[in-house]
Amino acid sequence: MVDAGIRARVVRFLNGDFVPEDLARIFLFARDRCDGREPVQEIGDFVAHKAERNKGIVTREVRDWALIAFFMSFFNRHPPGANPYITNRSLPSQFVPWLHATLRRAPPRLRKFPMAKAKKLVETIEQKIVRTNFGTISVERLNAEELDYIDKLTSSFVVRPAFTSDRLFTDLKATLRSSGVLEPKESNAFDQQKRLTELFAVTLMHGCAVDLGDGLNTTLMASDPINGGPISVDAGIPVPNPGGVPLAIATAMYKTELSPQGNMEEDLINAPQPWAFELELRPNGLLCRLG
Repeated sequence: MVDAGIRARVVRFLNGDFVPEDLARIFLFARDRCDGREPVQEIGDFVAHKAERNKGIVTREVRDWALIAFFMSFFNRHPPGANPYITNRSLPSQFVPWLHATLRRAPPRLRKFPMAKAKKLVETIEQKIVRTNFGTISVERLNAEELDYIDKLTSSFVVRPAFTSDRLFTDLKATLRSSGVLEPKESNAFDQQKRLTELFAVTLMHGCAVDLGDGLNTTLMASDPINGGPISVDAGIPVPNPGGVPLAIATAMYKTELSPQGNMEEDLINAPQPWAFELELRPNGLLCRLG
């Protein structure tokens, strides 16, 4: 049986009468009926409990990004041309999780091998790890193929969002269709509301803490790029800086194709970043400071 309450909210949304609470209820409804569509599940979870995330697609991607950012900093501290696996016998204990995180992100050109072979190679490298008495690890007895593979992984890193606004909207639309609250004939009308759905997700993700493990966390922050690029929600990861104050490397965990102009109120566009306040989506369809 079609949920009459959610159906009424969908119809009101389609008719251009935007009520932010409608989208919140729609996402809560959809997260339990999304059939494995992770972006829909994730935004529904943000609606239900925004304070901190410790599971889900965003948490996985942020944790992978934290490992990659840390090891990128670690490798860059070695002299040019020096292979850290030859010159350094005290590697950080997170080396193995980094290997797996990099493998999950690596495109074929970086993996160089089919995924099955790459996984096997990582398992072989893992078996050659020796743990030291100082809480670090040493990787020894690597053959030429294994060294070459690690060199390729350390020579580049892959930046990617947990999901894009396009994927979120497509998955939400499919979920509502399969649940019967969005009728096939309403597909085009629903497409006209894509922008509001994209911006609503920004308000939910902004300011949420993501648990990185080991007592660490980072806060997702909505971003209005200085160069006029699209609105995104970023995860900043502090990394060691031999020259002084730790650096923060940020990458988008949620990306839209929406520019600030026409989608944000001017007060928000002109506010200094990072935005240490909550955001909301006004009934006029503009992103703004809450309160």
